[in-house]
Amino acid sequence: MDAGLIIAIVVIALLVLAVILLAGRKRKERQERELARVQTHARRDDAQYERQSAGEKLAEAQEAEERARRARAEAEHHEERATVVDPDIDESSNGHHADREQNIERGRSTDERV
Repeated sequence: MDAGLIIAIVVIALLVLAVILLAGRKRKERQERELARVQTHARRDDAQYERQSAGEKLAEAQEAEERARRARAEAEHHEERATVVDPDIDESSNGHHADREQNIERGRSTDERV
């Protein structure tokens, strides 16, 4: 009977060990699923942040373009008023105007590269 008792104890110990290992495996799988869920959520949050940031930058760029358009229109208006006030603009003024337009274009192309 001593041998039977020892075998029973060993079998019970093996069953308990199997249950512990199974519970550990299930726990590990649950943790891995939870980690995957958290990582997916974090990626979605990151993507949402990037989209929001891109939208804000686009809106800022559109506002800057609108301000530049208005400034150009205002400059043209002042130029027209100056022409009405003094229609006899000498060649040096025209040269200055052309230089200013070239500087504006250079500035615009510099902005486009950035």
